[in-house]
Amino acid sequence: MKHMVLFSTLCLVFITIGVTSISAQNVCMDNGHFRPNDTYDANRRLILSSLPSNVTSQEGLFFNGSIGQEPNRVYATGMCIPGSTPQDCSDCIC
Repeated sequence: MKHMVLFSTLCLVFITIGVTSISAQNVCMDNGHFRPNDTYDANRRLILSSLPSNVTSQEGLFFNGSIGQEPNRVYATGMCIPGSTPQDCSDCIC
């Protein structure tokens, strides 16, 4: 039970950080926001969709990567606590 509370807390922290990071990213373009379905948005959706599988496939359950070329490059970092199952990790990151 103690591990589940810790796992849930860490998931909440990472989701909060992730949302903050994504929100900060959309004011970096010249006009202040990215447009839906533009190159940046496509890169963002692509890296977010692959993040759970990238994290769970790495030893240590940590992944740091990027996709695209500047100025549309998107960066992502994901991590799960040691000892979590790949399924729990993937569920938390999604």
